[in-house]
Amino acid sequence: MKVAIIPADSTQPFRFEDMEPGLKPLQDAVGGDIELVGIRNASMNMYLNEDGKPTGLPANARATELAHRFHAIRADDYITGDIVLVGPFDEDGGDTDLTAEHVALLELFQENSPFERESL
Repeated sequence: MKVAIIPADSTQPFRFEDMEPGLKPLQDAVGGDIELVGIRNASMNMYLNEDGKPTGLPANARATELAHRFHAIRADDYITGDIVLVGPFDEDGGDTDLTAEHVALLELFQENSPFERESL
């Protein structure tokens, strides 16, 4: 499955990679149990570590900005840790690949991110 990984470390670029579908690869990528944030206005889903805030994972400024731009989280909320972006759910409720349009949107977002090469 084609995914994007947005590291919490804003000096690291977004990574676009193939990932096996399923719970375990997502948990491995975010470092723990997953939580879903729907980026519905962009037809994507974001997975993050559900214990990121209580365990002190670093803030992910770029994922937070993305979630704010698409009204996926409250204005006073933020995302922590590395995140994984996938396409929308299929008719059976499974994750789907990011499309070329998703990748182009994320590349544009990364290029214009006010947090690129900075830390929160």
